[in-house]
Amino acid sequence: MIASLSRGSLLDEVLHGGFNEQQLAAYISWVNSQLKRKAGLKPITDLRRDLQDGVVLTQLIEIVAGEVLEGVYVTPQNKEESRKNVEEVLRFISSRHIRMPHISARDIVDGNLKSVMRIILALAAHFKPSANHRAASGSRRGFTGGAASHNPLSTVALAQGAAAALASARLDASLPARSTRIHRYALCLADESCHIVVETSWEDPLSESLEKEVQEARKMVSALQVQTCSFYSADVYHVLNAVQSSDELEVLRCKQDMRNLQGVKEAQQQRLCTQEASILQMKQELLRASMTKDELTNQNAELQWKLEECTRLWGDCKKELGQKDRLLQQFKHKLEESQKMQVSAELQTELEHKNNMLQQLMCRDLEQNRHSIHISMRSNKHLVVPGKNRFLFVRQQQADEVQLLRDALRSLRNNFRDHDPQHHTLDTLEQGIVSLIDRLHVLHKHKGVGKSPRPKGQHTDADSWPSSSKKMCQSHNGSSSSTKILYFTGKSPTPSMINIPKRLGEVTLKDVKAAVDREGNYRYHFKALDPEFGTVKEEVFLDGAVVPGWEGKIVAWVEEDRGEER
Repeated sequence: MIASLSRGSLLDEVLHGGFNEQQLAAYISWVNSQLKRKAGLKPITDLRRDLQDGVVLTQLIEIVAGEVLEGVYVTPQNKEESRKNVEEVLRFISSRHIRMPHISARDIVDGNLKSVMRIILALAAHFKPSANHRAASGSRRGFTGGAASHNPLSTVALAQGAAAALASARLDASLPARSTRIHRYALCLADESCHIVVETSWEDPLSESLEKEVQEARKMVSALQVQTCSFYSADVYHVLNAVQSSDELEVLRCKQDMRNLQGVKEAQQQRLCTQEASILQMKQELLRASMTKDELTNQNAELQWKLEECTRLWGDCKKELGQKDRLLQQFKHKLEESQKMQVSAELQTELEHKNNMLQQLMCRDLEQNRHSIHISMRSNKHLVVPGKNRFLFVRQQQADEVQLLRDALRSLRNNFRDHDPQHHTLDTLEQGIVSLIDRLHVLHKHKGVGKSPRPKGQHTDADSWPSSSKKMCQSHNGSSSSTKILYFTGKSPTPSMINIPKRLGEVTLKDVKAAVDREGNYRYHFKALDPEFGTVKEEVFLDGAVVPGWEGKIVAWVEEDRGEER
């Protein structure tokens, strides 16, 4: 039985893997013969399916090796449990150092027939070597007596022996020189269950052992060639046809695999080309993005430079604007000064003109008074009526002229602002006119000539002037020990005058407040002379502070305090 297994397996390795029904039947019969040795085990019918779960392999190891594997699923429910059973079998084979090509548990579970046959052959060769030796000796005997019996199995046995010798030589050559061991087994007893393994080892040079084995293999191959040429049988022909058909199938499968691999290769190359094109496009986009970034950086730097330049120009423009603004203020101040000087000159001219007119009026009035006195002295009889008519005529003419002067002064006052210093000049002019009129009126009263009661509704020239002017005129001839205070209240263009019985330089703010006598909070500004700026308005806060004077009198402005910050 082992001989048939060896024959099928070795011939399969020599002729590159063809399987026929005879080989499968030989493997199945050997496995069933081993399973019969233990009661209760079912024989197998399909080598591929019955050994997928690994249970039959564990039973076979238990029979031929006499060991029970642990952790084995007796009835596996899924492929995972079957895979674990097969892994236990492979682990056992590896632990016993059984020679076998590399086989994975997945191959057995997937039903790889070649892997299953290799495991069975490895177990049979390791644990049943006597049957293998008998098969080898039978092959040699069949080779010597093949001419008489024409047994086709002798040719197969020779091929198996040659292949085994060549395989052993290759394996020994691949091992280290000092660790080469050759195992020989001999059957001492007739019973298959008892055998003694005799192991001999030597440390002869590797070349001598290899040379002997190669020579023996060559002899067997030569004998096989002679036997094949001499005894060409139908069985060998069928075997060769089967091998050839299997080779053709294998070639077709290889060609198909090559076509598939070629298609995969072309697909991978096409994908690689696509990826390279994508990478090239990405590199181009990256280059464009880098160039765009550099361009934007340059534009940003240029814009930054332009911004700094604009900022610098804006600063220069602000400086120039400030300078021009200062020049404009200077020109404006000069223009105002020139206008003030021009207006002052015009006012001075007009004042001189008014003074001349006033002198003329005074002279005319004196002449008329003298003439009226002379007439009254000459004729007392006609004194009342003609003198009265003459006096009324002169008074009417004087009133017209005084009204003309007052209108002229009012028009001049309207041309100035509320706090303009020229108002003081107009006030002085107005005071002088009022004083002259009052003096003339007093002169007429003292002389008593042509005195008569005025008709109802008549008024003198002095009555046409404001009461403040009259008050100023009444205090004009006051004592020299008193001080005149001319003050303006609010926005009124007409000032008021009072006297304080103190000398100039002794008058304090408290005295001024007592003299003005107004309810509420007021601010007091006084006209003063500053060494640097000339005529100024000075505000005094403390009650005990001495108020400044101006040309022998005090000029003040009294304004209501509205709580604004000073």
